Amino acid sequence: MSEWKEVKLGDYIDMTNGYAFKSKSFVNSGIPVLKIKNIKTNKIIIEDIDYISADDNNPKYTIIRPNDIIITMTGNRIDGSPETWVGKVALFNLDGKYFLNQRLSIIRVNKDQVNLLFILYSLTTIDAQKYFITHATSSGGQANISPDIVKNFTIKLPSYIIQSEIAGILSSLDAKIETNNK
Repeated sequence: MSEWKEVKLGDYIDMTNGYAFKSKSFVNSGIPVLKIKNIKTNKIIIEDIDYISADDNNPKYTIIRPNDIIITMTGNRIDGSPETWVGKVALFNLDGKYFLNQRLSIIRVNKDQVNLLFILYSLTTIDAQKYFITHATSSGGQANISPDIVKNFTIKLPSYIIQSEIAGILSSLDAKIETNNK
């Protein structure tokens, strides 16, 4: 029988915040910028996306890499729709260069210690959502979480082999659901 241990997420991840773009910086085409509106439960919606000019090469912009987990740091509490709750996560697997807007963060997993998809699925559970909602602070009616709140989230972690098996099963189910939706 595999032993599961309770661990703080922060022991296995690094986080990077998005950049605070000015509204006037957005143009009709160029490099896409992911915003809170583009992140749903394990989905990135790009139908309504904003852009920064391809000539704008500010080194302070946050570039998203393949297999980054994107998390919304602002959103609604339990009274809002589940799709708008604070702490929504999605795996970035799009082609091309993308920037990350403010109030979104990147979670980068130490893949030598934990399975990326296991962490992703752990962050999509109702327990994770309740944790983020109850630990969020409020500002202007919105719930806000900090990187420290995310890093202090406790997960139950089995062996790496079991993590991979669980992630494989859930990933396979997600693929079947996606196929059925099409």
